[in-house]
Amino acid sequence: MDRAARKFEITPAVKTVQPSIETGPIRAEVRSEFADGPKTFRAGLTPVLRSSTVFLALLLVVILLQWLGSAYSSEFGGADEPAHFVTGLMIRDYVASGFPSSPVTWAEKYYVHYPRVAFSMWGPLLHITEAAWTLVFPPTRISILLLMALITATTSTLLYRVLVEEFGTMLAVMAALLFAATPVVQHYTGMVMADGLVALLDFCAAMAFGRYLDTQKPKHAMLFAAFVCLSILTKGNGVALVLLPGFAILFKRNFGILKNRSLWIAAAIVVCIAGPWQYYSAKALAGIAERQPGGTFSIGYARAIVYIVGLGLSPVVAIGVWDRLVMPAWRRTLAGKWAAAGALIFSVWTFYSLVPAEGVELRYLIAVIPAILLFLVAGIGAIARGIVIPSIPWRQRALGIIGEYLGRMHFRLLDRPSYVVRATGGFGEVSAISRIEDSQNGLSR
Repeated sequence: MDRAARKFEITPAVKTVQPSIETGPIRAEVRSEFADGPKTFRAGLTPVLRSSTVFLALLLVVILLQWLGSAYSSEFGGADEPAHFVTGLMIRDYVASGFPSSPVTWAEKYYVHYPRVAFSMWGPLLHITEAAWTLVFPPTRISILLLMALITATTSTLLYRVLVEEFGTMLAVMAALLFAATPVVQHYTGMVMADGLVALLDFCAAMAFGRYLDTQKPKHAMLFAAFVCLSILTKGNGVALVLLPGFAILFKRNFGILKNRSLWIAAAIVVCIAGPWQYYSAKALAGIAERQPGGTFSIGYARAIVYIVGLGLSPVVAIGVWDRLVMPAWRRTLAGKWAAAGALIFSVWTFYSLVPAEGVELRYLIAVIPAILLFLVAGIGAIARGIVIPSIPWRQRALGIIGEYLGRMHFRLLDRPSYVVRATGGFGEVSAISRIEDSQNGLSR
């Protein structure tokens, strides 16, 4: 008998058939179909596993940086951090106590015991997130700091996901590490603050609008609206995202998108959901601090962006902006994510240039760091492609450039933020003892 006439499987079972001229090609197709099935499943699963692995590694790095900065042994800093912490605990205790009274009555009693309650001064999303977290995990500052680490690691992972397809795994991971290692990000990841969550939601909103520019699918417009609402409901800084579509459409020069009904539905969603809360919050904040005209801060925030990036890396970012934003916009080949990334930077800078504020604060610019790192990687890639070394691939040359800058310039993995100078102990211990006594006596009575 010919070798081609031997038995073979047509299903995962043991069943076999006799070979024939008619069934031979069919068998080959069946075998190919069954062989490709697991490969297709594994191919779809691999990016998820890789992203999950990267996320866990980044989370460990962020927690390590918190520990190196003595975040877990430091006292609360400033006025905002204890207010965020106590307000989250207030909501958590209200739910854990079984909703014993009206929310207003509960808040008034809680304020008598803990005057740091500051509900409505900021959006409720961070405090609700804290409450949900501490219903599952211990209601302690260390637990909330782990939540802050989780938020920063999520932003870093999203940055990795945006870059990995175009620039490869190594460059994407390096950019994610750079975000986590940026000193201002380290500093506020070691504190209970809303700025990290705002940065995550702003970056999600920008990437969603970038997808909308490319596809013009309504679902991406709705995602953009959802992230804008969530950002504004975290902190008023999220209002800067209202300016993003205008800049992005201008950069891409696709003014026909203004005729899309989905764009205006997204705008209506933002106005109806986030608008009332922002109006109420603005009234609560009126007169609480002396604010100066926003125009005086235009140069200050421009300098702050350069300071965050570093003088050595700023030219590389500029090359990335030229390579991925300016030239493609001129040629009308601009990709949506690059238009949205540039628009995010300009929106945040314009917002703080126009809105009255108390002064220039670096934490407000955490929201633009992921977008800046996109252009940094693009600039490194452009430089690496321009360096002709036939024996070394361009991605390896790019990694060499990153290593050189990491060793010389602003980013330092073990840079210890300023919160290490805060003394341990103090009012934190007194408030902890007071809270234990109140829980024993029953706050709801």
